Amino acid sequence: EPVAQLSNLDNLQSYRAHTLYQSQGTRADGTAVNDSVTVESAYVNDAGVDTRYMSMQLESAETAQEEAFPGFEFYQIGTDMYMYAGEDTGWIRVSNDQSPFQDPTTEFLLDSSTIFTDLGSLKRQRPDEKIAGIDSRHYTFNESAMVNFLAADQGNVEADGEVWIAKDGDFVTKYVVDVTVDSGGAGMLDPTLDNGALHLEFELTEANSDVTIELPEEAI
Repeated sequence: EPVAQLSNLDNLQSYRAHTLYQSQGTRADGTAVNDSVTVESAYVNDAGVDTRYMSMQLESAETAQEEAFPGFEFYQIGTDMYMYAGEDTGWIRVSNDQSPFQDPTTEFLLDSSTIFTDLGSLKRQRPDEKIAGIDSRHYTFNESAMVNFLAADQGNVEADGEVWIAKDGDFVTKYVVDVTVDSGGAGMLDPTLDNGALHLEFELTEANSDVTIELPEEAI
């Protein structure tokens, strides 16, 4: 059964998810790239109020010799947004234009539907599986399923992967994708990577369960 359109995860009442992004190779100026981003996210809609959480841990070859960076934590409670940026900075209020929940350059780390731009090229596989307790159809794909996201129409990008899509709701419950780049970047994933490989994973760990998001007292 073809998927006409992917649904946004915010159609769920609540969820938790894990995302991993890795990039390795070189930029056009010869700079080495060896980056890793780990994201834990959560969402709850309580009486019409959106509550979100995201933690982001960053590792990079460019900062490997420096003191380990603690990463970021973000909370959104309705229209109020807070960020924790380490011991030196502590908790700060942020505006909509500073929020990763509204930033198109980080949206793919939080919204699993954005990377698939041609659902007609997904290839159905068996058996189906349960992801986070959700009955999910299993598909495989290549770069043609992500052509707009990867800017793969230039012929410099190849990709392959697997994706699982909820039978009821048509939202992504899990995907794994590997990308190789031989010039010119990889679109939204990394426009500056001139040669190398990228790996991306996403998986719901809870869905429509008893997820709670509480802002730490020190952030108030």
